[in-house]
Amino acid sequence: MTSRSLSDDVCGVCGALSQHTHLLGIDRLGAPDLDGRPNEGAGSSLARWIHRCPECGYCEESIAVAPENAAEVVDSDAYRRQLHDPSVPHLASAFLCAAMIASAPPTRLERAAGLYLRAAWACDDAGCGAGASACRLQAAETLYTLEGLGSGYTQFRPYGDAAILVDLFRRSGHFDSATGEILHNPPVADLPFFAGLTALQQRLIAAGDLTAHSCSEVEVCDRETGATLGSAADSELLCFLEDGFAVRHRVQTGPTPTDDPGYWLLPPLSREAHDVLNDPGSTAEERERVWSEHMAQEAFDVTTGQIRMVGDLMGHRRDQQINAAQLAREIRRPPRAEEEGE
Repeated sequence: MTSRSLSDDVCGVCGALSQHTHLLGIDRLGAPDLDGRPNEGAGSSLARWIHRCPECGYCEESIAVAPENAAEVVDSDAYRRQLHDPSVPHLASAFLCAAMIASAPPTRLERAAGLYLRAAWACDDAGCGAGASACRLQAAETLYTLEGLGSGYTQFRPYGDAAILVDLFRRSGHFDSATGEILHNPPVADLPFFAGLTALQQRLIAAGDLTAHSCSEVEVCDRETGATLGSAADSELLCFLEDGFAVRHRVQTGPTPTDDPGYWLLPPLSREAHDVLNDPGSTAEERERVWSEHMAQEAFDVTTGQIRMVGDLMGHRRDQQINAAQLAREIRRPPRAEEEGE
């Protein structure tokens, strides 16, 4: 089940005290939507993904923490107009305000793209079609900016970002732009999930479909025989990124590319491991410890059902462990907070 905690938070901008509910984890009931929105059934937790200070209007996932530019943006006329914009739902305004802060120098554009997308979801839930389209186009513009900077939104680039862009344009009715993204990033044989995803999007675009669809509708085919392995959900082929997107990855298990028995789902790096490995101040002992723990986890072959330890799958040489870590980061970002069931 979705787990929560209640806390009294001191606003990082104005210092006011207010009570907020923090999500510790959400109950995913199946495959996400094509734009990464988690499937929570009828009980969406989206309203708990953003907090608003009742005193100054600062909006963020946790108002107890404020980046250095927050106070200046919150005091701006543009921020106040967005905060009270009657053309979009109250919840969407909170996400858009947070996106304004993330978009201002020093920018956090990956964060901004996700906030624009969440604002679109809030508009979807409120039946605000025009607002949802506008938010999706802002998300798309941010993704293009990231691309120009050599960065991106997902950890599986360029295909993950391209897949998100296709859905952003399709859902907002910009079918030519969606088709253009498909032509710019055509699927490759080694990524059958994305090939199936592209085929699904092409059918939806041809039908003029603006509605949400699930990754469970993606048919995954064997890259050599073309035989359908089943839907992504039925075949348990999905690993979920922090933003909810799904991929499966081809892992070479032998000394040459021909010694590859199939596709393996690698477990995600833990939050602790991600922080240690991305901290330049981490000691060699700390890095070795989190690597050893990660190598002891299990990987799953989606073709044969075989289970092996990550360390056995990738080998124990240091360079192979580094490759395994990179793959794990591409397959799934660590969660913002550890997910716990009630």
